[in-house]
Amino acid sequence: MLEGVACIARSPIPENRLCYGSYAPVFIPHSAALKVKEFQPDLSAAQVKSLLHSNAESLIAS
Repeated sequence: MLEGVACIARSPIPENRLCYGSYAPVFIPHSAALKVKEFQPDLSAAQVKSLLHSNAESLIAS
């Protein structure tokens, strides 16, 4: 488990293998989404799109 968006840059896991997770219903999903927006300046638009959408879509499609 990786905590925080800033850890993506130093993660040994390729970016295309990471998916957004909110830990719902244990935690409020909105707070996890705010973390992504908070750290968005550290990530490119392509990284944010992959993390929030594209990677999960690819996983479901396979």
